[in-house]
Amino acid sequence: MHRTYLGGLERGERNVGLLNLIRTARGLRVSPTVLLKDFESRSTR
Repeated sequence: MHRTYLGGLERGERNVGLLNLIRTARGLRVSPTVLLKDFESRSTR
C-alpha cells in the first residue's frame, strides 16, 4: 500500500476495501475487528 493511500485512510478521505482492511490489520498485528471497533461506536451516536 502506498503511504498516501494510508494517509487518506487516517484522515477519513478514502474508503477502505475489505482486502486492504485485512492487509492493514495484519501490518499492525491486530484483528480487523479492532480497526472497526471505533467506527462502530461512532456510527451509533
